[in-house]
Amino acid sequence: MSNVTIDIRGLDFRQDVEPLIKEFFPLKHNEKGELNIRLDLEEEMITVTLEGTGNATVSQTFTSEETAPKKRHRDYRNTLLRTVYRLLSDYTGHGLPWGILTGVRPTKLVYERIEKGLAKNVQFMTSDYCVSESKAALATRIAAVEYQLLEKLDYRNGYSLYAGIPFCPSICNYCSFGSHPIDRFGDCVEGYLEALKKEIAAVAGCVPGRKLETVYFGGGTPTSISAEQLRDIIRCVKDNYDLSNLAELTVEAGRPDSITREKLEMLKEEGVSRISINPQSMVQRTLDVIGRRHTTEQVVEAF
Repeated sequence: MSNVTIDIRGLDFRQDVEPLIKEFFPLKHNEKGELNIRLDLEEEMITVTLEGTGNATVSQTFTSEETAPKKRHRDYRNTLLRTVYRLLSDYTGHGLPWGILTGVRPTKLVYERIEKGLAKNVQFMTSDYCVSESKAALATRIAAVEYQLLEKLDYRNGYSLYAGIPFCPSICNYCSFGSHPIDRFGDCVEGYLEALKKEIAAVAGCVPGRKLETVYFGGGTPTSISAEQLRDIIRCVKDNYDLSNLAELTVEAGRPDSITREKLEMLKEEGVSRISINPQSMVQRTLDVIGRRHTTEQVVEAF
């Protein structure tokens, strides 16, 4: 379907619905035609209509026991997404492995249930989020590992520090993070890092009485900047925080095309205990489609 438009009437949930529709109808699609998706959103009723397909329509009454606005909003959103999902799945004849989930941490849903002592099963993911049984099982296994790792930390009384480096070799097509291609915005790096150092120092006194347990340099891709620039930021954290209780110092090195021996040696010298080399996929065609400018061979070489 080459032209998909969304007409939302009533409550505005565009930012929630658009990612799901893009999953069913990728931007680079060769079929000809036009599909208009109309959403009539009321407080207690959701109606989704596919115009141009014989006006296929599905309606769902919204009910929720939640009274807190944030939780009620979440319930309404999930009901809406399930309604859209069912109609698009019927229309296209296929489903999505991760159902209505389009975020970055599906395991968080399972982890929250484990924390509450609820049963470790996949039923709620398949029923509430339309996730396939295989992906739900995978998320459950990963969440169990995360739980064991976090139990080693006093994370309820401690805290973690995140420092963002919003630059990448290129921006992936699916990316929703605030990041910028360094070849175009390289002249902004120094100014950003100077501002970041000021913020790192200013935040240091915000959590008195708590122990810093983990530090994470994310992004973007922190290894997009030079070895000395990154060393400067790491040392800024060391100068402003007590790292004596630190369990993990992580630098995200997600893009293999940003990794050099010089940077790895610097990270080791500065006491970094963990890095992430994230290929996203080891299928070259997938890398090309999503806008990664590296090869599968480079992933192996970087590792």
